[in-house]
Amino acid sequence: MRRYSVFILMVSIALGAVGLQAKELVITPAKVETIGSPTDSRDSRVLVYFELPKELYAEKVTIDNALLVFEARIMDAEFGLIHLFPATRAWQAEASISWDSPWEKAGGDFTDRIAGKCVTLKAADGEKEMISDLTFVVMDWISGRLANNGLILVPSQTDLAESSAAFSFDKESLRLEIEYTK
Repeated sequence: MRRYSVFILMVSIALGAVGLQAKELVITPAKVETIGSPTDSRDSRVLVYFELPKELYAEKVTIDNALLVFEARIMDAEFGLIHLFPATRAWQAEASISWDSPWEKAGGDFTDRIAGKCVTLKAADGEKEMISDLTFVVMDWISGRLANNGLILVPSQTDLAESSAAFSFDKESLRLEIEYTK
């Protein structure tokens, strides 16, 4: 534990010496919605949109780490995966969101080319805090390479097809934790 504290102190001194400031933000969602498949009640997806503060778009800001943190659980299966994908269609201003609307593809439009790391739930753990690294997604939102249309949390389709797994999410626990230097 002591080595860890010394390392943090050394990093803080090094950042200060070059005029950089390390900062942390915890951002709660601006909008959260749940959509469910009309043919499989277990296939429920969570859409989450975060408004990123303007300070992250300033010149010379470097995103060091971005984590999505939330609580979830799996029932009726030993374990299961949740995938986190950036949404490719704006939905956050829509008055009504469903499995089929406003999407081109039922269940939501998203890209799996750039994604947060999937998280594994174990039934034995009960409801558990999950953490997924979204650093590259947030960097792409800020740079403009990817529009910030939020995220879609998708249960593994394989788990749904091959078991009786059901997932639940605590939407109130969703938050984005960002560490950056300026």
